[in-house]
Amino acid sequence: MAAAVVLSINVAAVDEGDDDIIRTKGNGLAATVTFYVARDGVVAEASTVAPLQENDVVRARVTAQQRGHVAVVEVEASGRVDVLVPVDGALQAVDVGETELDGAGRLDASTGAVDFVALLCRDAVAVDDDVRAAIAKDVAPAGCVLEHHRFNKMAR
Repeated sequence: MAAAVVLSINVAAVDEGDDDIIRTKGNGLAATVTFYVARDGVVAEASTVAPLQENDVVRARVTAQQRGHVAVVEVEASGRVDVLVPVDGALQAVDVGETELDGAGRLDASTGAVDFVALLCRDAVAVDDDVRAAIAKDVAPAGCVLEHHRFNKMAR
């Protein structure tokens, strides 16, 4: 990976629920992400069922103002980064409007803070080890922004 200097400035976004939403400033895809949780056969917006629990299934929907590409990762308090979307390594293309993202993640038994990070990009980038490490350090690749959605996760 080529060396580069990236300045990442966190700015608070509009918070429409109980979760904390933070977006890095940058020139990425103009979009917002909403997370949904399936628990015991009921699907609801994640901010309305918080705290999250073991075995909850998390999905995401993107509302984009332009065409672009999206990935969603889970960053746990331990620093571990798990990719939820894309399921095949290539960012999911989204059109203007709402897009239900492919793939979902079933939450494990770990507890504490969990940060779902949407990588919102104008162009496709590979979600490789370098991109995962950058996201864990809150750095977005060129042409992308990060949108953080923080939740608390507790045992069932």
